[in-house]
Formats: sequence, C-alpha cells, structure tokens
Amino acid sequence: MHLRPSLKIVLFLLKMRTINLPETYRNFFLDCDKSRVRHILLQGGRRSRKTWSTIEKLYATGCLLGGLTILVCTYQFPTLQLTIQDFEECMGVQVGGSLRHGYHATTDGNTLWQFNHFDTRSKAQGTQCDILFVNEALQMPESVAKTLLMGCRWQAYYNYNPTDAGWVQHLDNSALLRTTFKDNPYLTAAQLEEFENIKERALRPTASRWDKYQYRVFYLGEFDQFVGKVFHSLKSCSVEDYQQVPAAEAFGLDFGFATDGDPTTLVGCKRHGNDLYFRQYIYERGLTSDKELAQRIIANGLNYATPICADYGGMGKGRIHNLRTADNGTWTGELAKGLSVYNCYKTGILDGLSQLLTHDNIIICEGSDQLRNEMEHYSIDEGGKPHGEDHAIDAGRYAYNYAKRNFA
Repeated sequence: MHLRPSLKIVLFLLKMRTINLPETYRNFFLDCDKSRVRHILLQGGRRSRKTWSTIEKLYATGCLLGGLTILVCTYQFPTLQLTIQDFEECMGVQVGGSLRHGYHATTDGNTLWQFNHFDTRSKAQGTQCDILFVNEALQMPESVAKTLLMGCRWQAYYNYNPTDAGWVQHLDNSALLRTTFKDNPYLTAAQLEEFENIKERALRPTASRWDKYQYRVFYLGEFDQFVGKVFHSLKSCSVEDYQQVPAAEAFGLDFGFATDGDPTTLVGCKRHGNDLYFRQYIYERGLTSDKELAQRIIANGLNYATPICADYGGMGKGRIHNLRTADNGTWTGELAKGLSVYNCYKTGILDGLSQLLTHDNIIICEGSDQLRNEMEHYSIDEGGKPHGEDHAIDAGRYAYNYAKRNFA
C-alpha cells in the first residue's frame, strides 16, 4: 500500500482540519511525511500535548487517504483507558466496544481506529494496521513492540516521557521531536503556575532528589531516572486538626480481594494551600463482602451522597456496581440508598506520585498507621519498578485526583 500524498495536500489538511495543532508539531510531522520516516518519536515532559497532537495528525492523514486502520495501543490497561479518554475529548467521537472484544471508533475518511493494550508478546501476534501508535512507549517491552511492528504497513508513532533511556532510541529510520510544556500554547494559567512551582522547588538548596527528577523530566523534558525512597519527611496531625482543615475532603477506595489477600482501604484527602493531608479510615484484609464494606463506610461518617473514587480494574467494576445499586436493591435500611462510588481517574504510578510530591508538606492524620508505614517504605528501583505495599497509597492517590479536579 503506497501512502504518499503530496506535501501540499497534507499541509492543507494539517492547517484546516487540525487547527489546534501547535506549530512545533505541525512542522515536525510535515518533515517526517516529506522524508518518509518509518518511526516517529515524540519525547516530552508533562503537558507538552504529545498525545493530542499525534491524534490530530493521524486524523488529518486518515481524512486525506481514506480507509486506513490505525492501531492505538499501550502496555497496561489503565493507560489505554486514559488514551481513549484523550481521543474522545480531542476528536469529539465516542469509542465503542469492550475489554473482551476490543475498542474501536471511526472518523472522517472512513478511518478505523482500534484501541488495545498488549501486555504479552503472544497477544500482539497477528495484529495488522496501516499506522501504529504506541502511547507511553517506554512502558512497553521491546519484544512486544517489535511484534506489533511486524504487522504495521506504514508508520509507527511513539509517545513517552523521558523517564528512562529505553529501546526506542535504537530504532532505525526514525525522527525525534523533544518537547516541553512550552510547546503547548493551550495551557491555563494554573497549569503554567504548576510548572513554575516544579522549577522553584528543584532550584532550592534543600531540593530533594524527587524535586530534581521532576524538574529534569517533566519541566525540561530530559532523560532522568528516579531511584530510591519516594516519600520523605512525613508530618503528623491529630484527628481534631485534620477535621478543622478548611478544605473539602475527597475519598479514595482500593478494593481487596479474597484471591490475593490484599486489604481493602478507604483514605480521605484534603488540600489546603501547599499542604496535603491524608486520613486512613479503613485498612482491612478479608473485607470482601460489599454489604459489609458499605456498612463500614457509613459507620465512618460517610453517607449515600458522599462521592468516593474507586479502582475499577479487575473485579472492581462489579463491586462498584454493587455499592452504587445496593446490590441491585437487595439491601435495606440506610444501605438501600446505595453509595456514590465513581470510577477513579487513574494515572501512571510515577506521574501520580509526582503530583502528590509537588506539595511542600504531606501530613498524615493520627490513626493512619498502615498508610504511614506504606509511605515510609515505598521506593523505586533502577528499572523504574516500585517496591513496597501501596494499597492505602493508591486509595490516597484516587482521593487526591478527585480533590484536585473538583475542589478549588
């Protein structure tokens, strides 16, 4: 299949069809099409608009050529869900399908978009597409990516934060674009302030290793690797002090299951100024009954209207449904109203942790012993893999993301 449109038509489409495409990306993509590059690498810091720009460019290509199949993939399912969300917001097109049968969408030019995650090489075997788009590419093992490439007929696009100098750097016939938040002209004043805070923290004499890591990777868009303990200098407060913090409280829920013996955790979070407060409400193994969990949640002072963000991965979707619907109306009394449990907004582990660590102080409420213990022992190894229990940490991250997105 010979997919070489004239440069003039591509330029027209990029300008007219994807008017939000930043100039840095537009010029780079045009050069890549002109030189017929096989591998297109997009390396950038946080909020540099890598994913949206790639989607916009591929949309323009699909409009021009017609009848293309574009495979958008990630290594892990939560990352795929975020990628689908970006696609829907960017294109205004709803993605259909399911985890079992695959996700898909169609855009102008009868372009078929397929969305899937590939966590094994065998799962990637037999895939076919005209264009391959690997989001968060450094998370994907090289063997899986090479298997996907065998079925890619034209170009492959790779987006990633420079958290580790991985296999993408060794691809032949490739072009690389390095970007930062400064290449994204659509950031809000609050988002720009967030980056200036990262820079300010990193340049302090007392800057931690994590502060410097964030500055290099997310601000400058340069390669760096974080190794070692994540949370330092945790502070404490009393229950009374926590209750008096003048901020709305968000709640995160991480399910435990009988099959893995992990605890069920419920954690509250408050943001006040540049201080971040956490309080552990539930940390219990064997709490696998949804009715009993609902009773415990209500006993901790929450009610049917309190928003709670929960992990929907694995069997979490079914448990969220039970909590929302009072087990399809079988519960009685206060439980009959169900609970306001929502799918959490998930991010990559390092990205999620970096959001927490932009705060000057992380303050743990008394009685949150397991949460404090998890934070004190949580670390990242040289391969970028986290070590340590993280059940309450995850619940805290879900609560924090809700608070940040919904509370001023």
